[in-house]
Amino acid sequence: MARASQMRVLGFSYRLAPTHTYPVPLYDAYMAYKHVRYMGYADTQIVVAGDSAGGNLALALWQLTRATFHALVLFSPRVDVVSFRQSWKTYNHIDILQAYDIQDPVSPIHQLLVPNNKSLSDLDVLSDPFVAPIHADFTGLPPTLVQMGGAEVMGDDIQEFTKRARMQGAHIELQVYDNMFHVFQASLPKTQHLDEAWDNVHAFLHS
Repeated sequence: MARASQMRVLGFSYRLAPTHTYPVPLYDAYMAYKHVRYMGYADTQIVVAGDSAGGNLALALWQLTRATFHALVLFSPRVDVVSFRQSWKTYNHIDILQAYDIQDPVSPIHQLLVPNNKSLSDLDVLSDPFVAPIHADFTGLPPTLVQMGGAEVMGDDIQEFTKRARMQGAHIELQVYDNMFHVFQASLPKTQHLDEAWDNVHAFLHS
């Protein structure tokens, strides 16, 4: 990310499920944001980036702060907590992700969102925009770049998310890379698609 953006990058570790449930990761992201502000950076100098669950966290942080970030960069972001759209069926034999099963106590999505002392019926996580930003109010969303693989199960979720954001007036650019998988930007060895994706990150941030 630092090489592609030609910017200083702060990467932070956030507490994970099942030991820590939502909203602990969002709290950690907020504290990282406050640290960057303490370092002297204005909101307009900050780019918030993340992949998969990290992309979800980037969107949640923006919703929490409504900050005027320079941009958001999201790689295959998790934007919903249900898996009913067609891409989950089309690419389930290709992608590394398993369908969400929030009812299953051993599933990662259940462990993240449902504390041990709660039942799913006590919560309203399926439509919570901090958990499922596909339901968010996108008014004031900073310029946002979204990249996804053309063969990933979350593809239809991500495309529906970008459609809804655009309908609310958001400036959001969606780039789809044919036959690529979830968060392919972190893969090795390098490929033409990989180089193209990172070149496009640089171009977006410096346009």
